[in-house]
Amino acid sequence: SALKEDWPASNLTYEPHPTKRKNIPTLFITGSLDCRTPIEQTEEIMKDFSNPAHVKVENAGHEQAQWDTDVADVIIPAFIRGEKIESTSVTYADIEFIPFTTKSGDHPSLK
Repeated sequence: SALKEDWPASNLTYEPHPTKRKNIPTLFITGSLDCRTPIEQTEEIMKDFSNPAHVKVENAGHEQAQWDTDVADVIIPAFIRGEKIESTSVTYADIEFIPFTTKSGDHPSLK
């Protein structure tokens, strides 16, 4: 319509496979229990980077992965200091479940 005719032309193009981002150290941190950003999605994105490091945190979800002791206290500070980080796996603390201490009839969701 009229708006389309007045809209400025653009030279933007869509490149479905961008060139690799070169010489940019990039740290990817994923949790094995992450349902928002699965490890496979991260590994696919990493293909576009020439200098990636991938830290897989076993037993961690989306939020917990960055708070693992090794990740938060060793890996991230080393990366920020410019040190070379190798792809690796670490294990988040074992998940502790809260004991189920009520009768199933006490709440409608516990049937």
